[in-house]
Amino acid sequence: MSQMKPEGLKIAAILTVAIFLVSSVYAATLCSYKGPDTSEHDLQLSDFLVSGDSPVRVDDKVSVSFKLTNIGKYSVTFDDKYGVFVAVKDPDGKNRTFGNTYQGKTLKSGGSAPFETDITVDKEGEWTLWASYCIKLATGGTKCGPEEWHACKIKVEAKPTCPEGCECLTEAQAKELGYEYCQGEKTVCGYDQYQNPMYCYEKPAVTPTPTPKITPTPTPVVTPTPSPSPTPTPTPPKEDTTPPTIITTKNPEEPKLGDKVRYEVKASDPSGIGLIEIWMNGEKKRTCFGPLCNYTSPSIEEGPEFGAFVVDTAGNSKVEGVVPVDVRPHVGEPWWFEDVDDDGIENIFDNCRYVHNPTQEDNDLDGVGDVCDDCDADLVCRRQGGHVPASPGYSCFGAPGGFYRDGIPYHDYFYDLVSENGCGCKDEDGGLNYFEKGMVYVEKVDFMILGRGVGNCRSWSECEVAGEDTCINSTYLKEYYCDSDGVGNYTIKCPAGCLNGACICPDTDGGENYHVRGSVAGMRDYCLDSTTLREYTCDIDYLGNLIAKGMNVTCPYGCDNGACVCRDSDGGRNYEVRGRIGSDEDYCSDSRTLVEYYTEIENGECKIRSERHTCEGLCQDGKCLPPACDDGVQDRDEEGVDCGGSYCPPCSQCDTGAKWAPHDTPCRHHWPTDEGQSIGMNTHDDSCAIVEVCHPDLDDIVADAITCCEHADYATRFTGHRAAGKCSACSYARSHSGIDTDYNPTTFKKCLGLYGIKSLESGAVYMQGYFDGEFSCWGDPTAEGCAKWRVDPPAWEMGTPASCAGPGAQPDFQMGGHICGYKFVWVYTHSQGWHKYKWRKDGYWNSDTDYTKNSDSVCDVPAHASINRLSTGTCVDYSFAVTTVLRKMGYSKDEVFSVNGDGHGYNLVKFPGETKWHYVDTVGNNGGAVYGGTGFPQIYNATGHCVAWYDYCRNMDEGCSNDYYSQSCDNCPSNNEIFGCEGIRR
Repeated sequence: MSQMKPEGLKIAAILTVAIFLVSSVYAATLCSYKGPDTSEHDLQLSDFLVSGDSPVRVDDKVSVSFKLTNIGKYSVTFDDKYGVFVAVKDPDGKNRTFGNTYQGKTLKSGGSAPFETDITVDKEGEWTLWASYCIKLATGGTKCGPEEWHACKIKVEAKPTCPEGCECLTEAQAKELGYEYCQGEKTVCGYDQYQNPMYCYEKPAVTPTPTPKITPTPTPVVTPTPSPSPTPTPTPPKEDTTPPTIITTKNPEEPKLGDKVRYEVKASDPSGIGLIEIWMNGEKKRTCFGPLCNYTSPSIEEGPEFGAFVVDTAGNSKVEGVVPVDVRPHVGEPWWFEDVDDDGIENIFDNCRYVHNPTQEDNDLDGVGDVCDDCDADLVCRRQGGHVPASPGYSCFGAPGGFYRDGIPYHDYFYDLVSENGCGCKDEDGGLNYFEKGMVYVEKVDFMILGRGVGNCRSWSECEVAGEDTCINSTYLKEYYCDSDGVGNYTIKCPAGCLNGACICPDTDGGENYHVRGSVAGMRDYCLDSTTLREYTCDIDYLGNLIAKGMNVTCPYGCDNGACVCRDSDGGRNYEVRGRIGSDEDYCSDSRTLVEYYTEIENGECKIRSERHTCEGLCQDGKCLPPACDDGVQDRDEEGVDCGGSYCPPCSQCDTGAKWAPHDTPCRHHWPTDEGQSIGMNTHDDSCAIVEVCHPDLDDIVADAITCCEHADYATRFTGHRAAGKCSACSYARSHSGIDTDYNPTTFKKCLGLYGIKSLESGAVYMQGYFDGEFSCWGDPTAEGCAKWRVDPPAWEMGTPASCAGPGAQPDFQMGGHICGYKFVWVYTHSQGWHKYKWRKDGYWNSDTDYTKNSDSVCDVPAHASINRLSTGTCVDYSFAVTTVLRKMGYSKDEVFSVNGDGHGYNLVKFPGETKWHYVDTVGNNGGAVYGGTGFPQIYNATGHCVAWYDYCRNMDEGCSNDYYSQSCDNCPSNNEIFGCEGIRR
């Protein structure tokens, strides 16, 4: 290939840039708006695109396309005259319309109207184009779309012309015709389809040659000679004009941003393959002399434009992919098939065209023959007359040495191209990149003479600076780049000024920044689809104007809102949310260890990082769960596994197998027992056998409360029998405890307590209805007395309609065979004197399985029996159930009491963080729940009237008790310490 001389350098630089941008800047996009945007008529504009040649000249065609979608509830009807169209304001300020369609048609809700048309711009100056429409109004008349709706402004230049008698041709066309520059001046008149400049040419003038005068010569007499038999002329062999076959493979097949791409080109032809060139993004990267050529790219920064140029030994050529037209070898020129160095290799196939080398040896596989290669470290050492004691080193920018890396020649790693002398050249900014400062390095070979016994020399290659991009002043830049001759430079005027060795680029995202949406020269980055970014950055056209250079970038992890995605879906190092980027998703390597993926942008590339994180609680489904009282891990400040500490209910010190029980209790053993203080109410000699804080069968209620208060998704966790009641109780507990907005030990403990209360009250989860049977035949063992309590002694079987649970009640199971016994005592009164009075129990709850051993008349059964066996109870049973459950949940002996009121039993509870007590009544599931204070019903209204169903403030008469305190009024707080009872006398 002929070399570009210095005086042609400026034009060459312009051509190179123009060619490189064929598929991006000049691929027609003049301006666009991805959208969407909605007008006042609920018509949504999207995919507005104006395309055409760049620059646009008079009489050029410009294509306009867009889509309108009706996103309103009602249909719209376009008017009969204009319909949908592109509105235009020409350089004279005249409004015009083009491509009118959909006139008189109706667009239903959800329907779309795609539009496309061509416009011939027939005037020089600024044109304004925008998508528009006109619709019929229900009231009559017409209304059109917004004025200059996301308008596109384009500048139309005058059409270049040539003088009369001259033609506008490419250089190749002129050469084929033998034409010369018109009037001897190289004048640009246009551009071909590849944006190569066309010039004015004319046919060269021809000087007529005089015709010599011919003197007639006498004709001699010829004696005829017998004609010999004609010898047949052999037919010349048919010339081979079939182009070679090319097979190209790449790995990976679908490269993404940041990938290195390995290309392999195989060519074949019956005549043989003489030359393969590999091109990438408009630059030649490899030259191979034979049927196979490989090249590995650096990490790509955009969708690569790959090309291969192949010539067979018969002179036929073929192109695959993108190879600039004006830099292809002129295969038709005779010089290429001459042999100037007389080594038997035609110039086009000779890896050292001017030096005799018939063997074509190329030690370092850089496409330059050994006899011409000044930068093969091994050869340089050999030329000094010695041998190489170890492999020579090849390096650039501190890279490790070696002929190959992963089987790839060193120059593919270190250099942009190899000059004709075999030395590599590297341009930091990638070539003619005016908007990035770069340094150009060239390969240099050194050697040293070694001592006796170790060889004569040791050789290596390294890089040295050969040029640095520099601002000559505030306007002009001197740009260095790699050329086939080595290093070239080009001075250019920067449209926005020059600073720090680069033209200033007014791109709002800083240039080629794929991970931030930017705009420049009226063009804004946008997503072509879910994985492809249209990135705009700065460039300079052939007239020296700032323009937007566009490129399509394949985003490895998707495109969104005009930028490549470089973010983890959970926002980064977010251990509590499972995140994903691409195919990498956070996961648990074991029950406590999370492998967390996150992203970082490094040198413009999106890098995926990962780390191992030890969760405080469990690791589950790719995320860390917060420390919990039900995760089976000793986390937070727990004293044991899921118990004790600031949050969890206290660890049990019982010998019963219970998990939770208060520390401040005398109870340690299993029912039946009478250890601890006597309680009172309807019993006087039972304590731990009634308030059963050590019973393991009651732990399930605590576990349900923890599920409620620790997990906002409790509704998905409660399943099976009475799940709806649990969810109802939990909703109440969470809303009244404040745990949803301020999760801490105080709100957590309050939530636990409220769940226990509500699940026994309106939730009706663990006890249902009222146990009339405990008072069956009370005071009168006759049938008449039984009728008083609405029970039928013959049907004395829990679970039947006429059972001890009262009318309509249906306990969870049957309890047949237990007796209604009682004991009489003699009582003296002034009115009656001595008389028999039924008092205290005649028996005890003795068995959970043999109900004939149980006697329930006027006695209180153990809490586990009320909850797990009867599933019902009297007011006292409900009261003891609340006390038992809240004590197991961590409420202290001074925070919950069972209260013996006037003919009624209920509770007093002080919630954490509060200074006063609440009356709590769960009897029969509708006693009234929690009273007094913010968010709870009052006992008395503003006028002093009792609005509760029972006058709690006045009727507490016989004291308070729990598993620690026996029944005593001294245990009870005063009314002034109880919400709603302040100032009221008992």
